[in-house]
Amino acid sequence: MKEFPYGTVLKIERDRSRREIYEDLDSIRSIGMNTVVIWPPVYWWEAEREQEYPVETGRAILDHAEKVGLAVIMEVIGQIPTLEYAPSFSMKEAYLAVERDGSPRRRLRPYDYINFNHPEVQELIDRYLSEIALAYRGYRALAGYDIWNETMFTS
Repeated sequence: MKEFPYGTVLKIERDRSRREIYEDLDSIRSIGMNTVVIWPPVYWWEAEREQEYPVETGRAILDHAEKVGLAVIMEVIGQIPTLEYAPSFSMKEAYLAVERDGSPRRRLRPYDYINFNHPEVQELIDRYLSEIALAYRGYRALAGYDIWNETMFTS
């Protein structure tokens, strides 16, 4: 009988050390889970000088997950574009969705809903998805991608 995927989501936060992330993965496995969804899949807070910026942490997660017997699903697009395809340093006001009166939508901070119809946003997403696929291909622990989870959409 095939093993049933059973797991949880692990949000990787900036203040978590590599050791703490490994302990979280170990704990998930120790209670009988065999799958973990990781979000975000890129880590803009890593030092740009790192060889594998911004995916070094993700690669370490995949390596450790394989060691402990966890399958990993990378949640690629969630609800915070600045932690994904539109990091703060690349954001432009033109990327924001607009209100009915044509003004940029600014109900949330630091950024709000993104206009998926903007050609530059589409390019950011295309490049991001391609780079994620290239960065994580070949890892035995990689079970798949959650490409469109909890995405905020208005346009």
